[in-house]
Amino acid sequence: MHQQFLDAGVAVAGIDVGEAYGSPDARKLFESFYAELTGKRGLAKRPCLLGRSRGGLWVSSWAADHPERFAGVILISGSYDIRPFLDGYYSEDVYFHNVVDFLPRLHGAPIATLRNGSQPILIFSGRGRFDAPDRSRRLADFLASQGIPHQLDVWGEDVDHDWHWWRQCLPYYFGKMFG
Repeated sequence: MHQQFLDAGVAVAGIDVGEAYGSPDARKLFESFYAELTGKRGLAKRPCLLGRSRGGLWVSSWAADHPERFAGVILISGSYDIRPFLDGYYSEDVYFHNVVDFLPRLHGAPIATLRNGSQPILIFSGRGRFDAPDRSRRLADFLASQGIPHQLDVWGEDVDHDWHWWRQCLPYYFGKMFG
């Protein structure tokens, strides 16, 4: 699949932040990764971002914090609220790394950038085994309440939280994003 994108002139790069749950250390990895790709390697300053599963949390949080740094976002079968994973723990770090907490308090240029709709935000979930489409619906409802344009697609009950389906949806969503 990566070769298909490379052949079309789309650079593919990824980072694994492990089980970092949006920690400041994970954020630093994202910042370093962005600097490496856009600075040292000369790739686009506004890439398309892709996050799947808990990667959707990291990507949605980073995108909300840096709306001027992305051209579009594809979120696949994600979790967008870190609190259920933290057994009641909450801190300033959790707040600033949890998109549903800090996004309502954004103001000025960052929120205006997200609201202008120039960056497509595509949210996808299946309804099959191990997927949780309500998480995607909650994010979509939240974005709508903030006036942020997006598209939510919830596929069928045969669509599981699994690479098999994620590989099938990627060409479809890249096609929607890039025409």
